[in-house]
Amino acid sequence: MSKAVHAPVSVDHNVCQGTGYCEHLLPQVFRVGAEGHAEVLREVDTEEELELAREAEDICPTRAIRVELAQRGS
Repeated sequence: MSKAVHAPVSVDHNVCQGTGYCEHLLPQVFRVGAEGHAEVLREVDTEEELELAREAEDICPTRAIRVELAQRGS
């Protein structure tokens, strides 16, 4: 079982172009909305999702995605 993480994710709508790379990688966290920008559906809560969210952050052509990490409990 994957270790639980607490990783809020954000998208800067001022620079997002709605390419959908993030939604393709992690549809349970991202979707491209009616306005043509990525939207965050919920925060990342497993290590596997964190890895995919960081990949989305890396491949976003406009660098609109930010992933923060804070461990739940210690």
